[in-house]
Amino acid sequence: MKQNLTAKGSISTWFQNSITALQNLSCTNIETDDLFYSINAQFESETIALKITQSNNDHVGIEIESDSEDIIKLYKNEVATIFKGKPAEKPRTPEVNNTEKTPMVSTSQTKKNQQTQNTAMDKEPWYKRNWFVILMLIFLPPIGIILMWVFKKWSTATRTVLSIIIGIYTIFYLFALFNPAQPRTQLQNATQTTPSATPAPTAAPTPNQYVNTAQPAELYPGTFTVGTDVMPGKYTITASAGSGNFVIKNKNGSLMTNEVLGDGQFGVTSVETYLADGDSIEISGIDAVAFTPTEPVLKTTLGSGLYLVGRDIPAGSYDASATSGSGNFIIYSSSGTLKTNEILGGDYGVSRVKVDLKDNDIVTISGIEEMILQ
Repeated sequence: MKQNLTAKGSISTWFQNSITALQNLSCTNIETDDLFYSINAQFESETIALKITQSNNDHVGIEIESDSEDIIKLYKNEVATIFKGKPAEKPRTPEVNNTEKTPMVSTSQTKKNQQTQNTAMDKEPWYKRNWFVILMLIFLPPIGIILMWVFKKWSTATRTVLSIIIGIYTIFYLFALFNPAQPRTQLQNATQTTPSATPAPTAAPTPNQYVNTAQPAELYPGTFTVGTDVMPGKYTITASAGSGNFVIKNKNGSLMTNEVLGDGQFGVTSVETYLADGDSIEISGIDAVAFTPTEPVLKTTLGSGLYLVGRDIPAGSYDASATSGSGNFIIYSSSGTLKTNEILGGDYGVSRVKVDLKDNDIVTISGIEEMILQ
């Protein structure tokens, strides 16, 4: 059973007086959530739930929910008595299988309860207060979650929801923090051609500075290692016979390429990418895969693969759109920061996206047969 009331007063006053009213009725297991102004309590074998909202400047809305109409009446009578400041009348006990009577509580006792609660709140250590716990949840989530549960801030449901949300946010944050640099690491390893005792220059390399060490190769289903089974370098990779899964992982085990490679009906017909020493290649379902060395050429018509701006794509501002297929279009800055992450083309992607490409940006394309930069 649910009742909705509108009454004059502030939300904080109604919240405090409602707690006092439930205490006066000898309710047990009183749980308060002073973030959302909700109260849950048990009266003998029944429960009551209150939610208080500020409807305007001088009125509040009170949502009362309980399986017992008698408990709702008891609460309404008791909270009215508190606001009027009159001695409380003995409440009528709900029709439940418990003969224990609800004691009468005077106005003086009510005021004493309120004073005791206010004094307890004033003496509460700063590290137990809501404002400090909220700050920790924002800036140091693990500590905030511990404090929230140790000091039993808010209701159990609220704590559970906050813990789940903050946990998911933390996982995505850590993933974004450590994952973006992976494509750049692969490209740096693939394009390093000669050892040097001095740090590599920060200027963007040009096509004629890159020495492609790729050699033609053909592989079959299985797992292979770059540097042993196929030379490092830049390749255009196609299925010579059949279609199936084609996967590249870097030497740390991170996934770099995951395509269905074949005739283009259910995947893409080719992948243009850089292979670095130590990368692993996994082929399944494809009878033969051809690795054709490909020299870097500046172009704006691209397929699935990995590209370096300034070497494979001219720097500039473009409208990117898929002309065949649909899939992921991702851009990382030279420092590894994620700049663009879109599903391009098809029923579930965007038709075009505005991008600003700088020298040494890294572009990865997956699942798209052909796209253009205009």
